[in-house]
Amino acid sequence: MPEFKKHEVISSKASEYTLDESDVSKIIDATSSLRDKIILELLAFTGCRRHELCLLRIKDIDFTNERIFMPTAKQGTNPYNVLREIPFINNNLKRDLQSYIEILKAKHPNIGNEDKLIPLTTTMVSIIVRDTAERAGVKSSNPKRKWIQPHIFRHTFVRYARKCGMDYVSIQEIVGHADISTTMGMYGKPTWADKVTEAKKMERYSRLQ
Repeated sequence: MPEFKKHEVISSKASEYTLDESDVSKIIDATSSLRDKIILELLAFTGCRRHELCLLRIKDIDFTNERIFMPTAKQGTNPYNVLREIPFINNNLKRDLQSYIEILKAKHPNIGNEDKLIPLTTTMVSIIVRDTAERAGVKSSNPKRKWIQPHIFRHTFVRYARKCGMDYVSIQEIVGHADISTTMGMYGKPTWADKVTEAKKMERYSRLQ
């Protein structure tokens, strides 16, 4: 895939507030129920928005082809008109979803595949994330935030996707940005840690005298 030219990157404030891998693990491990664990895993391993998570239906989980059909919520439109495919990148998420759905159907025989996977409000999701992060002892890297909010997992997902070499178009499709310039504008600018890592590649040059 060809590289994007510099002029294609829009000027935008990069989102540099993310979580370390260890902090993501700590928060997931601190969940108090299987339902809450799935909420954190979905946020961490799909890059979804919290309102999309709340719209997710049982039928949107495709275990056979190992993918999730994520509703793409846009103001004034039916979120189920556009379902973006997200591959399972974490085996624990797949396993936990299977267990959760089995338990859900056993407890509620009348539940159908059209029903919501996690019937909670976005506010309730935010509270679960906040309380779980506090229990794990993880604080927000954003000095303007007193606690961890769901959206930081989305930023973390994209940052690590780029770090692992995923191309911008694939990231755009997975996280549901309408325009590639949004993806590149928000995440195209390297963080300080990225710059340090790249600069170390010049070690041989730095030894010249």
